[in-house]
Amino acid sequence: MTEYPPHEATPMTHAQPKATQRPEFWLLLAIICGSLPLVLGLSVFGTYHATRMDLLLTVGGAIIIAGLSMALLGAVSVVMFIRRARLSQLNLRQIHTRATCASVLLLSNFPVALFCILITAQGMSIERIDLTNDSPNPLRNVAINWPGGETTILELGPGQTTHLELLIQADGAVQFAADRAGQSCSGTLIGYVTPNAASDHRLSILTDCSVRALE
Repeated sequence: MTEYPPHEATPMTHAQPKATQRPEFWLLLAIICGSLPLVLGLSVFGTYHATRMDLLLTVGGAIIIAGLSMALLGAVSVVMFIRRARLSQLNLRQIHTRATCASVLLLSNFPVALFCILITAQGMSIERIDLTNDSPNPLRNVAINWPGGETTILELGPGQTTHLELLIQADGAVQFAADRAGQSCSGTLIGYVTPNAASDHRLSILTDCSVRALE
């Protein structure tokens, strides 16, 4: 009887699980969905308030809309992470800790977005004025009046510039009245202002108390 050499058992190779079957994939996706809108939104928010570029308002609105979709995707990712993690070697405490951190990151987008919207809406009603005394005499007790408030500059010397930020609460004009060399000096700085349509201005008060817009 012919004897055959014994066959060595061929080790079985298991196919690597797909990325979507790994809990780490879903956790990473949830973190990306939570952090990306935050980073982009806060960057646009800060840049807008530094430059007041109107285009950034459109970009910010698009980020908010996209952020809502990403928050929904992130919530689904957290659920998928929990399901996949329960099939792995992670214990319940690790699963709950990681899922909670990802959920907090996702939920933080909503109060941050609301904060940015409120501050931006208020900023759109703030007129910024760089006011220069372009006359040879100092202006004293310069009263600035606008729809929603008033302020007084004690003295604005020749060639001196002051920065004003005026919160506009109604339609109207920005006017000034001052004392110069014992005589009254008054006029209109901005002929018409309205809420939610503020802009930046560089103005100078001339010798005859007229106002000139600087380039």
